[in-house]
Amino acid sequence: MKKIIYILFMIVSFNGFSQLGLEVGFSSSKAKVSGGNVSVSTDALSGLGVGLVAGIPVSDRFKLETGLSFAFAKVDGESSTSWGIPLTAKIYTNPENGFHLRAGVGYSATTEDVDTSIVKKGAFLGGFGLGYDINEKFSVVAEYSTQLSNSAGSSLDGIKIKSSGFGVSLQYFF
Repeated sequence: MKKIIYILFMIVSFNGFSQLGLEVGFSSSKAKVSGGNVSVSTDALSGLGVGLVAGIPVSDRFKLETGLSFAFAKVDGESSTSWGIPLTAKIYTNPENGFHLRAGVGYSATTEDVDTSIVKKGAFLGGFGLGYDINEKFSVVAEYSTQLSNSAGSSLDGIKIKSSGFGVSLQYFF
């Protein structure tokens, strides 16, 4: 974790063109447990998220975004938190109108104490979505994400646990 944050800090620090900001959002997700011929989905779980975001312009039509986010949700009446590090490519078809397509990958992990023989603490995700730059300071984002790695622990041989979700957020850049 410390190495990942350090590398992220170095990338943003040495890029004089980076734009730093804050992000706040809402998300809803479901988990799917499957094995053999059986598949069970959970009820939707909703939560709030906050984070730091760094925008790195590559060209007028292509930008990268990374950051550090924290999510908060209620699971069976208990508070649950997680953190994540995304890397998103923003592709503008017309940079003047502010609309862009988004696609990226990320890593997310729970801060909860879990039995890692049943479920892993972290997972890799992939996602895509749309965004709109309201002005130079504010952006609105809507994204769908799905888990790329299996969250089933070592004692659950032949079982797959994956989640997917949808989220919307508002970004403010300094």
